[in-house]
Order: sequence, then C-alpha cells, then structure tokens
Amino acid sequence: MTSRSGKRQNPLMNRMLNHYHRITGYDRHAMVPHSLDWENQPSPCKIYQGLGGVDLADVSLLNDTLFSDVMESLTPAAAGRTMSLEALSRACLLANGPTGRSRQGDGWFYYRSAPSAGALYPNELYLVWPGAPDLEAGVYHVDVHNRRLTRLRRGGFAPFLRSACPAFGKAVRAVFVVSALFFRSAWKYRKRAYRYVLLDGGHLAESTRLALAAAGFSASVVYDFNDAGLNRLLGLDEKREGAIACIGINGPAIPETPGTQDVDNLPGNVLQAGRVSSREKIYPEIVKVHADSSACGPSAAVPRIGANDLGLAIESWQPVSGSGGLRAAPWKMGYAEAVVRRRSRRNFVPARLSAVQFSGLLESICRAYLSPDREHPAGACGTICTGFLCRNAEGLEPGFYLVDPEKRQIGRAGSGDLTVAMTDACLNQAWLKNAALHFVFMTNLEILDQDLGSRGYRHAMMSAGRLGHVLYLSATALGLGCCGIGAFYDREAEQILGLNPPSAMLYLVGVGPVPDRG
Repeated sequence: MTSRSGKRQNPLMNRMLNHYHRITGYDRHAMVPHSLDWENQPSPCKIYQGLGGVDLADVSLLNDTLFSDVMESLTPAAAGRTMSLEALSRACLLANGPTGRSRQGDGWFYYRSAPSAGALYPNELYLVWPGAPDLEAGVYHVDVHNRRLTRLRRGGFAPFLRSACPAFGKAVRAVFVVSALFFRSAWKYRKRAYRYVLLDGGHLAESTRLALAAAGFSASVVYDFNDAGLNRLLGLDEKREGAIACIGINGPAIPETPGTQDVDNLPGNVLQAGRVSSREKIYPEIVKVHADSSACGPSAAVPRIGANDLGLAIESWQPVSGSGGLRAAPWKMGYAEAVVRRRSRRNFVPARLSAVQFSGLLESICRAYLSPDREHPAGACGTICTGFLCRNAEGLEPGFYLVDPEKRQIGRAGSGDLTVAMTDACLNQAWLKNAALHFVFMTNLEILDQDLGSRGYRHAMMSAGRLGHVLYLSATALGLGCCGIGAFYDREAEQILGLNPPSAMLYLVGVGPVPDRG
C-alpha cells in the first residue's frame, strides 16, 4: 500500500468508490421516498427477562459541578479513591438518563441526556465492574429508565478485559461499553443508518466520559478492541448489534484475581433481548461495513487529518479572539443543569454571536480534542478535522475556517458567507440558515483506510459524534441553540467546502443565538 504522498493504487481507488460512506450518500436527484412502518417501530428500551440486578442509588443530579471543571476534566481528588454506588449511579444517569418526556399515543416517550438522530437511541451502555463494598464484581447492563443495573455475569474479568482491550493496559479500574442496535436506526434511515449509529455512539461515549468527570473520575475512550470477545462477554447477538466503544475509568488497576481470561456464551434469553422489533429488516450494507470494520489489529498511530489532507489551503491563521480559557466563558449554568436542559434547539434568530461565547465554544472543542485519551491513541480525535462556516460572529469575517486545537487558533480556508448554500445542501432545512455558525467535521477516507484500515471509519464517525456532543453541552451552558445534522447531499456539501475527492463531511452542527426562554 502506498503512502499519502505516493500514487494511489487501483485496489485502494476501487475500495473508495465502494466505500460505505459513498454508497450511502444522498443525491437530491436520486432520493428514493419511503414511509415508516409504525406498527413495526423498534422498542427504545432493551429488556432482559428473568435477570436480577441492583437498583441504582436514588441520587439528585442537581448537586452540580462547574461546567468549566468538567470540560477541563479537573479530577485530582479521584486519585486512589474508590467509586461508590452513589457516584456510579449519578454518572450513569448523567451519561444516558432520562431528561424529559412527551406524550406519544397512550404512553410517555422519554428523552435522554445523550442526543440521538430521530430520537431513536440505537446505543446501549454496559458496565464491567471489578467489585466494591456496595456492588459486587460482574458485567451489568445499565437500565437507566428503571434506574437499575441488570446483572449479566458475576465475577471479575480483569484478565479478559486486558486481553480484549489492550489499549487500556493496567491503569483502569472499570470499563463502560457502548453497543449499537442497528435496526433501531435502520427502521427510519435504512442503509444510511450505520452513520447515525456511530455518531450517536460517539455522543454517548463522550457523555459517559464527561459524566465520570463530573463525578470526580478521569476516563479515556478507546475504539480498538476485540469485537468478538466483548460481544460474547456482553451477550450481544452479532447479527443485530455489537460493541463500538469502551470508556475506561482510570486507575488504580483492576485487581488481578479473581478473574478469567475466557468467557462462555450467555444463554439464549440474553441474546433475545437484542431483538427490538417483531419484523427486523437486515441491510446488507450495514452488515458488511460493520463486519469489515470489526477486524482490529495492533493499535496504530492515529493520523492527524489537517488542511492539506482535505485539499484546503489556509489563507491566514489567527488566535481565538478573547481567548481566556474555559473559565473566562460566560457559562450560565453548571454541568448537570446543562445535561438536563440540553435539547436540539433549532429556532435560531439572526443575531450576532459574541466573542466570549465563540471563545467558550472553541475552548471546549479544543479541550475535548486534547483530552486525556491522547494517552490512548485508539481513542484520539485526530481522525477528523474540525471547521466551521461563520455567518454572524463578533470579530470574524464570514467565511470557512479550520480549527487548530493544539495552538488554539483558527485558519481561514475560504471567504464569504457559505451558510445559505450549506443550508440548501442540508436538505434545505430552512431553520439552519439563521445559525451563526455551522460546525463541520471532516476526514479523508483514503488516509483512514491506509493508516487504520476499515476500522478508521468507526474512529472518525464516533469522534465527530463526541465533539458534536461537546458543542451541544457548551451551547446549552452558554444559553445558545444547537442542533446536529447527519442528513445532507454529500457531494454538494463537499463541493461547498472545497474538499478533495477522497475527503468527506461527516457531520454538521449548527450553533447560534435562540430566543431567551425567560
């Protein structure tokens, strides 16, 4: 296989032409209409029949932490401290708990702390726990709706975890696992659903990492592990679902004993819990991309996708105006309140974003990009490049800018207001045109394939979801609106940004002023 600068080989070109991201692209002249099968709508909750467990502690989320402290992951007090069931319960509820509800039919529909495309919630959360005085060692499914940990296995699995997730090493005390149930999203988004499954999974992974930080613990996200081993440990039916990310709670190490290096298959009633509808349609495109990306070799150096890789030239670089760190931003609430209040608010008004609000957004993105998981290359966000289209922000000319998170600076890659054209490319969702900023997350698919193989696509999509989650929470804490978009005419969006042929836009997040809730 050739290097980035070398001539592309035909096999690589063929793979790119048939890449999942390309064959699931939207084209305004080739859209195929379809209707939703409401009688076959998948269940948003995973139910394990006949299994025992432990109730989560009755905790309040209003015991708040400074938003800036959580974004900076300031958790020195956690060193050597054991996580209690109370702290664990609060982290689980902040990570993926219900934050609102609406009446649907004869019952209530519950919204969760981690956003999801179409509110379909295709991701589940599991916990591999080494044991503590108030919670015995075992493997648990986190059932946040019923405030319960459902026990799937008893005992310690430290040796197995180290074998399945070598990137963690020994400096990890427990591990959360994010899984994906494909049909929950495919019911609406069909073959394009794997994109949303990964983006939503990234949101949940970052939500979990930040929830742990709010509880006083440092954590790292890892994308590389033994898929088959983890799926077997959790009892996942690989035809319908699979593990896609791990969040390790950092040190002290999981005890060496007791434990096992192998696990037996769980009984059929556990696997049956992965069936979320009586008539599930399997999309071969999703089956193939997930199977192709399940192969995971030794952790490789994560590429740092930049302007040159995307075919972009930077006109000039400038420091973020008014940059004074996260603490200088005008946060209106603490972290837990931001989680509870977060919604996809898209009623943007054509008002100017202030310099201090812009600085707060950029500082949060940069801090998340440079989070502690740089120590774990398998979880770093370097597989994507972050940029934004500016329409109306104090001190910034309209244009297309890239973000350099390490130097805390932005570089202009194009001039003029491109937000109207991008709104049209985003299926002409008119509300987007009033957003002050369109954040865009991009990558080079060829480089991902060369450096990380098919697994690289998971890295990039989940990293986009993670940074998108940071924007959602930061915008909420600043009193701004925010809404993510995964539906757009792919080639049109790439042409607006001026990306080279192997590059792609993965995700767009609109941010800007909205009417004051009073």
